[in-house]
Amino acid sequence: MKTKYILSTVVLAGALFIQGSIALASTTTTGGLNYEDAGITFNGENTIPTSLNFGALSIQTTAAETRTATTTGTQSDGATTGTVTVSDNRGDAAGEWSIKLTQESQFAATTGEALNNTSLIISHDAAVTNLTENTIAGNFATAGDLALIPGTTYDVLNAGAGEGLGETSVDLSQFAMNIAENTRKLATEYTTTLDWTFSSAPANSAK
Repeated sequence: MKTKYILSTVVLAGALFIQGSIALASTTTTGGLNYEDAGITFNGENTIPTSLNFGALSIQTTAAETRTATTTGTQSDGATTGTVTVSDNRGDAAGEWSIKLTQESQFAATTGEALNNTSLIISHDAAVTNLTENTIAGNFATAGDLALIPGTTYDVLNAGAGEGLGETSVDLSQFAMNIAENTRKLATEYTTTLDWTFSSAPANSAK
């Protein structure tokens, strides 16, 4: 019994000692995450059609004609489509970018004779961006049809300072060619060129 009494006293004394040694203290922890500039990319070279096949027709000059670009030129096949995409991962609140489109000249034969009274029309959806803070402007900002005038440059997509960060894209649903009635035609192929120009500022941020 004596031994048990002594052990009990030691435990009690120890408990009293611990309680008397409690002290309050404070500290802070700082967390950090560093994002790095990942550049800006225009993906049009991979997603914009490199050729438009409107097929072949027998010559007639009295009626208007409308043709849609397809994989084979056959009108019953699916329309040629595309996507214009910009990935702006520079993280620059002052960064700007734009895409301009020009039909360099009227559809013309190899001899240089133009297929007059002809227009190329691009049907497109509205621009989509993954960041709600963005403001995208230009001809492709809202859905519609853009009828190109040869030699005219269109500002199809643009974003001001810090307004085009993240991912921006526009789906191109159809390329159509309208030829007016009473148009002179030769038995040859008529071609034209569409020039898509991407630029960003500061220019050295582009990839």
